[in-house]
Amino acid sequence: MGDSKKDNIRKLAAGGGLLIFGSFASKGIMYFYRLITANELGAADYGLLNLGLSVFWISLTFTQLGLKGGINRKVSEYFGRDEKERMFSTVWTSLKITLPWSILYSTILFFSADFIAKTAFQEPAMKTVIQIFAIAIPFQTLYSQMESTSQALKEVKHITAVDKIFRSLFTTLATAAVLYAGFGLESAIYIQAAAAILSGLLMTFLVQKYVLPVFSNIKPLRNKDSTDLLKYSYPLLFSGIIGMVMTWTDTLLLGVLDNASTVGVYNAAYPTAQLLTVIAGGFGSLLFPVVSEHYGKGEKDEAIDISSTAIKWIFTSSFPLLLIMVIFATPLLRLLFGETYTSGAPAMAILGTAYFIQSLGNHGDTFIKSEDKTKIIFYNSIVAGILNIILNLVLIPMYGQTGAALATAFSGTLITVVAVLEAYRLFDVQPYKLRKLIPPTLAGLISAGITYFTVKSMFNQTPELVLIPAAGMFGILYVTLYVLFGGLDKNDLIILSQAEQKIPIEMEKTKEIVKKLADHSP
Repeated sequence: MGDSKKDNIRKLAAGGGLLIFGSFASKGIMYFYRLITANELGAADYGLLNLGLSVFWISLTFTQLGLKGGINRKVSEYFGRDEKERMFSTVWTSLKITLPWSILYSTILFFSADFIAKTAFQEPAMKTVIQIFAIAIPFQTLYSQMESTSQALKEVKHITAVDKIFRSLFTTLATAAVLYAGFGLESAIYIQAAAAILSGLLMTFLVQKYVLPVFSNIKPLRNKDSTDLLKYSYPLLFSGIIGMVMTWTDTLLLGVLDNASTVGVYNAAYPTAQLLTVIAGGFGSLLFPVVSEHYGKGEKDEAIDISSTAIKWIFTSSFPLLLIMVIFATPLLRLLFGETYTSGAPAMAILGTAYFIQSLGNHGDTFIKSEDKTKIIFYNSIVAGILNIILNLVLIPMYGQTGAALATAFSGTLITVVAVLEAYRLFDVQPYKLRKLIPPTLAGLISAGITYFTVKSMFNQTPELVLIPAAGMFGILYVTLYVLFGGLDKNDLIILSQAEQKIPIEMEKTKEIVKKLADHSP
């Protein structure tokens, strides 16, 4: 293995591992937040909170104008070429466009909140919800630009510190304090807005001081570079809008076609299923700048090799989580949210399966973006977005929240598969090494079968507290069978080396064992 490939796999393992750790920590903290809000507010007000969040995140897609993706692509490319001035000017140009527009957009949203609440949602209480979130939109836009800058330069510790830890802790602890003090929905929304404002300011400070001092090196972007940035970004704007609409269409249409209580139950199942995206998101957020850097150097084969390694790590780590989520869906929701929310179990299993499949195909978009063919992503998004809306309109009246899950799962998976096929047919990108995926597949299915039938032989209805020992049993079986089936390879040594640098545990013996097993694996 060449030094360049080793170095980039180390970056992927270290940075991706840090983001995954931060994401799991954040998800754990935010699960506590969801438990508090779901139980203290009740399903109806919890549904209103999530409807407000859907308006907030869809609005963010409009205010970013696709330039977040432009920063990630262009700054990582210029970094690979050591063109520092163009890095500064790219970020500054993006900020100069997005910040004034986000302020104007949030002002319009604030004063139209009453009309939106009464017309779209038939919920007068949504007026205040929308207005509070509108105030935070410019600060979240600022955060997104700074986050993308940090990702492009592979400095992800600030993202972990601000978004994954600080924001999660602040939101959860402050919300718990105000709700237990007797305040209601409005106070919970103020906390969400304050978290976005503080995160935007803190991330800007950290990027300015430790990553890229943008405001100390304000440089105009050359006309050609500015045109390239906008040409690259504007298809991402429209595909991002469609993608965000796809993300929140199920929630919004459940609110319109059903009721806020159903939205509340669905938004207990939905974020649980999203746990399957944490691992892929950790590696994926670094995979794009790594791939773009190699493209800037003309090293396409290196980029494909790195992607292949990431896919194996994502599959091996995510597949067991999916199996646990599917076979124990009902007791898992009962444990986390209570009996009221167990009706969301089918939706959670459907969405979890879809997110797992999609996480294995994220490289399709990555390589299309790296080839500067962002219009392809735009056209894909149009088809998937229209299909998603149609399916939600048809399936929600028939099957409620399960119909919403089916619509979102099918349309999202379709666009992922299409992007993978396009990357293969147009750019000859095929990073899948199926032989490497056989060991985790066999280990997962056998472990899940043994665990499921063992628990079912002892209990007719799985008690919540049995989930912990059952998960432990599954984990031990999975790791053991994975090793016996020859799942380890030499790239796994890189993960152990990175772990050894982060935690005070001697791993030389472990690495020797892994090396011997890897040498004998097929």
